[in-house]
Amino acid sequence: MTGSTSLPLEVRNTASDVDHARAIGEQIWYPHTLTPLRGGQQFTMNYKSMLLPGTTVGTLRYSTGIVIETQAEHQNDYQVNASLLGNLRISVGGDDRVPVTSARAQVNGLHVPVAIHGWHRPSVMLGVKMRRDIVERAVVRYWGDVPFDPEGVPTSLDVGDGPGRRWLEFVRGVMRLPTTGHEVDAGLARYYSERTIGGFIALMVRDTCDDAESRFPIPADIVDQAREAIASMVGAPLSLDALAAITGVTGRALQLAFRRRLGVTPLVYQRIDRMHRVRRELEAGSSATVRDVAIANGFVHLGRFAQRYREIFAEAPSETLARAART
Repeated sequence: MTGSTSLPLEVRNTASDVDHARAIGEQIWYPHTLTPLRGGQQFTMNYKSMLLPGTTVGTLRYSTGIVIETQAEHQNDYQVNASLLGNLRISVGGDDRVPVTSARAQVNGLHVPVAIHGWHRPSVMLGVKMRRDIVERAVVRYWGDVPFDPEGVPTSLDVGDGPGRRWLEFVRGVMRLPTTGHEVDAGLARYYSERTIGGFIALMVRDTCDDAESRFPIPADIVDQAREAIASMVGAPLSLDALAAITGVTGRALQLAFRRRLGVTPLVYQRIDRMHRVRRELEAGSSATVRDVAIANGFVHLGRFAQRYREIFAEAPSETLARAART
């Protein structure tokens, strides 16, 4: 296993004055003005974001009503704004006051000024920013000649039901990714970024592509979500609590779902997946030792690892490596 396994992705901030709040927002999102609507009322902003490769997902809370207005039209990013709590209003170009509710999200296309009105009552906004160049490369890579008009994305998106709802729930899982020292496993970060962007494109082209959702499906089943997360990891294995958080259920619920579906617990499934990774690396003729490959995949008790490896593959890991060296 080579390369960096984690990136500094989690950012948390609290601001108690407007200038600080604006500076934080500009660092993560884009240049804007920030205007509180009730003078004299205490102002605070609470913010959390996950910075994935090509994608930023963040939640935003204010203690009082405000207006956020972009100072420059979006040129380098697409963005979706959704409400996790309360309602907001967003002006997009000539389309004034696009509603943002639990069932309706707002989409920022390119070259369109935006103003966000809200937070008069308790509200939490989820923002999803996707780099334009990565989105448009993904269109070519995964969708070929499917029509995608960068200038013609809709101003709102149905997230109350169907594929829009599944996409939003998946993106919310980004905010629950496990972190260590504000870092997230690089493989997990790439997986969530690709799925977020792919799902967004599917929603944008579904009117012109009959099989848009089947080309880039968002996993709806919690077992499938956990299995894909496990497969994407390049660093240390995930704990049961981390897997449960990603899928948005309790550890017990995830245990029961795995047992019903696969006949094993999530952690047993993960160990089997890691064992197969070890075998693939050994079969590839890795220059590393069996010990190094095993430890890199989370097996610290080497005696038990070797015994389990032999039970699964009917040979010792050293025999696998030796055979690969002869070919």
